[in-house]
Amino acid sequence: MKKNLIAALVASALVSPFALADSPSFSYIEGGYSNGSLDQLDLTGFYLEGSVEVGEYVFLTAEYAPLEAEFGGIEADLDISGFGLGFKSELNDNTSWFGSYTLGSWDGDGGDIDVDTIRFGIRSQTSEKLELNGSIASIDFDGETETGFQVGMAYNTSDTLQVTANFESVDEYDAFNIGLRLNF
Repeated sequence: MKKNLIAALVASALVSPFALADSPSFSYIEGGYSNGSLDQLDLTGFYLEGSVEVGEYVFLTAEYAPLEAEFGGIEADLDISGFGLGFKSELNDNTSWFGSYTLGSWDGDGGDIDVDTIRFGIRSQTSEKLELNGSIASIDFDGETETGFQVGMAYNTSDTLQVTANFESVDEYDAFNIGLRLNF
């Protein structure tokens, strides 16, 4: 009898966080700090991004990051911006898959580069407090296509506020972001 009770308690502890969680929101605004590198450039600065659901399956995205680039003591500015359209659907009560296309630009002191991104990923609210997410992207850097990935998490501090962290790697570009997200 005790073994059955213990097994039932362990099973409910493992299952209940998943049963209580809702799907992640695709309507939010997020800001934070970014630290990365591109080839031998060090990139640091702040970022602002957002997403808004415009229907059950469609969302719009926008991003902006005025970064400082440094190479061997020489500094330059690099502004990253983009606007996109995405589609999403729920896999179950707490997990959604998505696909998106973002038309972007990297504007630096030496000119600008068109950066188009096609991304497919999964966002899962694994418990009431924690969202895990990941994606694979095909990124066209002004005619040269590279494939990369992103992994991240969002920790709920309240019903609408999350602390976020993610890592993205594409060829010679790696970035780590930490921020705050306001869901609406």
